Amino acid sequence: MRFHGLRHTTATLLLKVGIPVPPVLRILRHSDPAITPEVYGHLDMEGLRKGLGQLDFAAAEPTPAEQSPAASKGEPPPLATRTTIRIHREAGRRFRGTPRPWCTLPRRRAPSPRGAHLGGAMQVMYSVMSGAVQKLPLPQPDSYVLPGIPWGAFDELLTPAFWRGQAWQHEKLGSYRDLRLGRTLTEEMAACMLGGFGMKAELGLAAFARLRDQGLLVGTPTAEALEGALSRSFVIHGRTCCYRFPRQKARYLSACLAQLAGLELHASDTVLRDRLADLPGIGLKTASWIVRNYRGSSEVAIIDVHILRAGRHMGLFAQDQEPQRHYRELEAAFLAFAAALKVPAAMLDGLMWDYMRRLPASVLVSTSTRKFKGNVPSRQRPSREHPQAVPGPARPHVRGYRADRRPTGKLSR
Repeated sequence: MRFHGLRHTTATLLLKVGIPVPPVLRILRHSDPAITPEVYGHLDMEGLRKGLGQLDFAAAEPTPAEQSPAASKGEPPPLATRTTIRIHREAGRRFRGTPRPWCTLPRRRAPSPRGAHLGGAMQVMYSVMSGAVQKLPLPQPDSYVLPGIPWGAFDELLTPAFWRGQAWQHEKLGSYRDLRLGRTLTEEMAACMLGGFGMKAELGLAAFARLRDQGLLVGTPTAEALEGALSRSFVIHGRTCCYRFPRQKARYLSACLAQLAGLELHASDTVLRDRLADLPGIGLKTASWIVRNYRGSSEVAIIDVHILRAGRHMGLFAQDQEPQRHYRELEAAFLAFAAALKVPAAMLDGLMWDYMRRLPASVLVSTSTRKFKGNVPSRQRPSREHPQAVPGPARPHVRGYRADRRPTGKLSR
């Protein structure tokens, strides 16, 4: 027996002589009153025999006056007698053998592995909507929504429980339902193609509104006409902005508008996305964007920089996965995540994109405390909009550094 066993022995002897639990609790300095009798208070064989001895089995035995005629003829005893025999047999089978010191009774059950079950206490999110209090039960923070991805707390930014709670509120409010930007497929394709390339969403929408108002999205406009409209500056929130790469985008848009008339609109959203991705200047992300907006589809997902940041933060995406090379793998992971949250992928995509583009980059730095096994630092360079969104690999320590060799002037890391 180890030295710590003396604490168990002390608690067992104090409880055996009749000392109440509160004094024993104070002596052993326990914070939880349940620990003292359940973990440290053990019963020896003498106490167990004394407890069994206090059972009155005579009341269960039939008296001679009550004994049935069947028993006198050698037939099986009545139910009460058979129950008494079963109790004696079970007691003898359980407590037979050499007792061990303070280990006669089983220990308290060890806690289950993290997130192995969804039972027990659940976290509840409350919200006041339409003048009434609504509540959303969520699994425990340490339960897993997907293998290796815990739910987390709903009041912690960028956790799966946080996204589920925000989606629940917006479902009640009717937000993120109609995500269309254009009235026709032609306008929707132009609106999605004019975005991206590191530009703000407001700039891409302003460029789309200009082309639509000037009638350049009807028929097959020339690349020169589109370039002339995109080359003029825009005023966004009182600031003058210029559209990036107007010549290249005008050439791609003109070619896509010319080929869209002969494109077969397949009933499957994924097939239509793949056919749109074959058009010049349209990749899987832009094609998924068009299909998601135009058809409200939840069979595709838009994996852009904002969704990528949120997925990496939760551990849904590996740090070395990039949309240019692993788009379908990232899309499959996001669709599985949306299904686990029981939120339509189209709505969750738009919600996460809107939140992530408005939150400052410091939010990711302040909340990135989890370490993910198998992830490696990304090679992607930080963008001008989010300079700290993707931290680069740390530089190795250089041994043999000499202060007299430090260059003059301002140092750069």
